Amino acid sequence: MVSEVKISVVIPCYNCSKYIAETLNSVLSQTVHPHEIIAVDDGSTDSTAEIITSFGGRVKLISQENKGRVGARKTGILAATGNWVALLDADDIWTADKIETQMKCISSLSDDIVIVHSNFDVVGTHCCGDDRKYTFDIPNLFGLDFLFLHNAYATSSIVIRRDVLLTVLPFWNLGRYRAQDYGLFLLVSVYGDSFKIDKTLSFYRVHESNEHNYLDFEIGVLKSRENLLDFIIKMGMGEMIKPEWKTIIGSNYFNIGWQYYSKKIYIEAREYFLNAAKNRLKLRYILYFLFSSLPESLITKIRLLFRSDSI
Repeated sequence: MVSEVKISVVIPCYNCSKYIAETLNSVLSQTVHPHEIIAVDDGSTDSTAEIITSFGGRVKLISQENKGRVGARKTGILAATGNWVALLDADDIWTADKIETQMKCISSLSDDIVIVHSNFDVVGTHCCGDDRKYTFDIPNLFGLDFLFLHNAYATSSIVIRRDVLLTVLPFWNLGRYRAQDYGLFLLVSVYGDSFKIDKTLSFYRVHESNEHNYLDFEIGVLKSRENLLDFIIKMGMGEMIKPEWKTIIGSNYFNIGWQYYSKKIYIEAREYFLNAAKNRLKLRYILYFLFSSLPESLITKIRLLFRSDSI
C-alpha cells in the first residue's frame, strides 16, 4: 500500500497564452492541492511566460529553449519532487476534485499499479464531437498487453509513479512525432498495471491549433510501439514480447503505406509496404509493395484503368 501520496503537476507550455490561465486556475482550484505545480515554458514567443509568472509562487516556472513537448515534459518530470506526477497539457482543464479523487484511489491500490487515469470529456468551440473520445471499452485494470493494442489514455487525466518515470525517461526518444505520450505510457507499463477511475476528471480542449493529422498520429503510434520493443530488448526482457505484436506492427506499416499510396506518394508507400511484409509475411502486403515499385506513370495508368482506390 502507498502510505503517502505527493502529486507533482507538470505542464509543458508553448505559445499557449490563450488557454494557460484557465488551465492553471483549474489546478489551483482543486479541493486538495497538489504537492507542486511546474510549468515548463518551451521557448514560447507569445505572453505565455508572463501569464505564468503572474500566478506568483503558486506555480514554479521553468523556461528553456524550444525542445518540443517531449523535451518539456522531461524537464518538468526531472524537476518534480513528488512521488507521483500528474501530466496536464497547457490547454486542457481539470474538474475541481481530480487530485483528491486520484490521491484517495492511489492510497487504496497496491504498489504494482504505476498509472492511474480517468474518463475525460471534450470541450472547445472547435469541437469535433466524439472523435476524441474512447471508441473501445477500457477495463478498470489493465496492463501492457491491452495498452499495446489501444492508446487507452487521455494524457491530462493521468498520474504516474515518478520512480518508474525516471527509469524509462532516458529511453523516451521519439523526436517530434505525434503520439509521443503513448510511447511514454508503453514504457512505463513494462513495470506495472494501470487503473482507471470510472469518472470524468479532465477535459480535452479541441481547437484549431491541435487538430489531428491522422497520418502523423499513426506514424507516432508505430514509432512508440517499435521504441517499446527496442527498450524491452535492451533491458534483457525479451520474453515479454508477444508474437502478435509483430502482426500489429505489420498492420501499422501497411495502414501508413496505404495512406501514402492514396495520396500518390509512392516512394514512401513502397517503403512502408516493404516493412509491413517484413513484420508479417502476407500476400496483400507483398503485392502492394510490388505494385508501388512500378514506374509512377504505369501505376497511374493502371489505377485510371480500374478507376478504383482498391488498387
